[in-house]
Amino acid sequence: MRPLPAVLASILLALSLSAQAGPIIETRLPPQQGAAGGQDPFEPAQPEARKQWQAGRVALGQGDLKAAEAAFKQATQLDAKSGAPWVGLGDVALRRGDIKAALASVQEGLKRDPKHLPARLAVARLALMTGDTARAEPLLKALVQEEPRFLPAQVDLGELYLNTNKPALAEPVFKQALTVPGAGWTVWQGLARAQARQNRGPEALKTLEKAAAELPGNAQPWIGAAELAQSLGDRGAALRHAQQAVKTDGKSVPAQMALADALVANDQTAKAVDGLQSLLSVADVPAALVHTKIAMIKAARKDLDGAQAAYRLALRADPKYHPALNNLAWMNAERKVELDEALRSARRAIELQPNQPSYVDTLAFVHLARKEPKLALELLGKSLKAQPNQPLLLLRVAQAHQALDDLAKAREAVDQALKLAPQFKEAQELKQKLGGAR
Repeated sequence: MRPLPAVLASILLALSLSAQAGPIIETRLPPQQGAAGGQDPFEPAQPEARKQWQAGRVALGQGDLKAAEAAFKQATQLDAKSGAPWVGLGDVALRRGDIKAALASVQEGLKRDPKHLPARLAVARLALMTGDTARAEPLLKALVQEEPRFLPAQVDLGELYLNTNKPALAEPVFKQALTVPGAGWTVWQGLARAQARQNRGPEALKTLEKAAAELPGNAQPWIGAAELAQSLGDRGAALRHAQQAVKTDGKSVPAQMALADALVANDQTAKAVDGLQSLLSVADVPAALVHTKIAMIKAARKDLDGAQAAYRLALRADPKYHPALNNLAWMNAERKVELDEALRSARRAIELQPNQPSYVDTLAFVHLARKEPKLALELLGKSLKAQPNQPLLLLRVAQAHQALDDLAKAREAVDQALKLAPQFKEAQELKQKLGGAR
């Protein structure tokens, strides 16, 4: 079974060394730009417009997109010069899965206020969502240069460099961000990841330990240290750091997850599963997440029937838990069993998270398992129009063409995938197979 994509791991387990995605609305503005009275300079200036904008943000936080849209639209009418409501409308469109409409809204906000930092950041983030790093990089660099204390832009630029395999460029960005008041765990995390990516694991561990000292009571640095130690092959250190994470915050579910991972790495799988099972009796623990973690452990140990059962328990606890829907669909497709369930689960995951490329990949994989390559191509074609630079989706295109015996198009698609991600192992393997086929 393939490992979960990084974005899924972040959603599922809140792993401390995974990239953090943020909303396109951004409220953490440069401290020195706040007005004397405490009003955010990037909120609507007109009082009634500001009131509607705030109501829109509340509705957005509650998931009421219709109410949020109405409030933001009202704010645009009350304050024609403000970019903030247009950023809000962009976020509404994005949550509906319409990246094109989101970009149009944000660009309208920039027309109203060309200096609006959240709108400028939103344009860069939308470019990143579509895989257009060439467009996003100069936008983020300009934000960082013009306003060095705008932390979100610093973090996004550092993440861009990490995601494009440029950790040496990411490191100074995160170091600069640490000098900004209010810099927190996300920045420490980025610096540690940049150091680790440059094969400086011990230095990265020291960074995480320093973060733990600077952020007392926060278990995340210890979780990150446990993960890093495990990736370096130091299973004993991984277990010690995970135990420290739990000691720091015994109510932290991510800390308990990290401890489970460390126990598995130390050949204590039964103890890990028992520990996770005990979490299910704790009030307010997300049962779907815990069951999904148990499923992942069982799948890694080749207990595929047990993993399948655990995913179903997760969905019984929360039918909308999209990581479990996606993973169950993938597992069934890979095993070529219960493919109707796989199809339903994959489609439901995409309904819940329409902008998640890995979920589209799973549905395409399900179609391929069902011997429906034409349906896979139809699905992938629509997704690639919105997100043309996704190597995972291009790989599925190649596989679908291969299933249709159109080897020329299969080679073309896999070459595109490798151009975007030269180290993509699965694409490399397919290219080798296709290269010998005539």
